Amino acid sequence: MVGNVFLPLSFLTLFLCFSLHFSGGDAHSKYYYEMIDDIMGGINYYELLEVSNDANSSEIRRKGRQIAMKYHPDRNKEKDAPEMYQRVVQARDVLTDDEARAEYDDFLVNGIPWHEEYYGKYAHKWGAPEHDIRWVAFWLIFFLTVSKYAFQWYHYHNMRRRAMQTPKFKHLLKSKIWELERQNKSTANAEDQIPIEVVGAEKPIWQDIFVVQLIVFPYDPIGRYLFYFGRWLIWYKLLGKGPSEEEAEEEKREELGLSESEWAAYKRKMQTQEEYMRTSGKMKRIRRFMKNRSPQYFGGED
Repeated sequence: MVGNVFLPLSFLTLFLCFSLHFSGGDAHSKYYYEMIDDIMGGINYYELLEVSNDANSSEIRRKGRQIAMKYHPDRNKEKDAPEMYQRVVQARDVLTDDEARAEYDDFLVNGIPWHEEYYGKYAHKWGAPEHDIRWVAFWLIFFLTVSKYAFQWYHYHNMRRRAMQTPKFKHLLKSKIWELERQNKSTANAEDQIPIEVVGAEKPIWQDIFVVQLIVFPYDPIGRYLFYFGRWLIWYKLLGKGPSEEEAEEEKREELGLSESEWAAYKRKMQTQEEYMRTSGKMKRIRRFMKNRSPQYFGGED
């Protein structure tokens, strides 16, 4: 049963994930992300068209037409003329569209929403759904949650069904039926009374829900390991900001679980071993051998 509904359920959630993009729900004007790019690039449409912020559409069209003709590639052969022409046309189209102008004025007054500063800047260029990133993240997590949980149920029932077809299970089933008949009990649900445990295909529980795992991941041992590894990779390797010698020693001491007196004794022991490695006649002979003979010896040459 679970296998029969798994694919339709997955397609349904996938459809819901992108329903906003195709239905226009919570949609912006078609200039929305171009405006974000231009504002973040320091371009002001009103200044570009040389009009005030309260100019009417007729005045904006007139000034836009004049400045566009100035930079038209057929009349202006300068290198940056085509780019300026496109910017002027964009500014004129935005400020003469009531919906787009309302969005643009809101950006100028309240600023660009934080969740659009990076996602919005690249969304339309790379083909991502041009909608609120919060909705995109919500539907993506919803799709992953439903798909993952449905697949776990399908995998669990599928492996359980295969286990019930094995000779061992059939033998246990016969024994169980015989036991129930002796006790004068119903044998209709005999197979459900035999515990089946398949390693790697356990019955999903609420802790297996993707949203729950996403929330508790930072507190999970693997999550903590990845966090510390990422911090070490960025801080020490990429930025080159390693700990001081004292901090490294303290970290090592805590890692070994030693007290300060035990750590001092441990350091003396290690220093003694290093001194022995440096001054011992035996170790000198080993180093001499490794230096003079090891390339031929380990390389297999005579």
